[in-house]
Amino acid sequence: LAIENYFGPAANGYYEIATTQNLKDLLGFADNPSYSFRLVADLDLSTIPGWHIPYFAAAVFDGSGHTLSNLKLAQTFQEDAGLIGELRSGSTITNLGLLDVDVRAYAETGGLVGSSYGTISNSYVTGAVSGTAYAVGGLVGRNQPGGAISGSYATAAVSGNTLVGGLVGDNYSSSTISNSYATGAVSGGTLVGGLVGKNSG
Repeated sequence: LAIENYFGPAANGYYEIATTQNLKDLLGFADNPSYSFRLVADLDLSTIPGWHIPYFAAAVFDGSGHTLSNLKLAQTFQEDAGLIGELRSGSTITNLGLLDVDVRAYAETGGLVGSSYGTISNSYVTGAVSGTAYAVGGLVGRNQPGGAISGSYATAAVSGNTLVGGLVGDNYSSSTISNSYATGAVSGGTLVGGLVGKNSG
């Protein structure tokens, strides 16, 4: 079916997310770069436990200052774990707050994005993020080549084995972080930092 059957007509170029059902429906359209989405209400994810977006290739997810709360994700053998597992190149997340996340996975694990090739701006995460292996961050697990983070922060407690950071576990070469910070407790084995576990960018 056409996307309008799920979200109604686009408003100023954005399909609006107003309910948790809209979030469920988003999964069918998150791989289309011609679509953009806007959150128009604060939503509680405890009503849809385990819900997340494995990969996001749509143009924009604009939180418009709203929050998603109580993301609970336990994927102990999974890489690319977070609200969004992988943010594809050319995609943007902006103006989004995640409250009280509990994200537990294996590697490339973040509260907002596990593995990011896209752009993240003016967004934040609170709660706890943990990974049993590598690249674990409060906001993003691994900021991949071309990934850009700006004006964002995390207060989440973060733990992992290696490449563990309060904001980003591994900031890869040709990726950027600007005007951002982290305040959460961070623990790990090697390559551990309050902001970034390892910075090659």
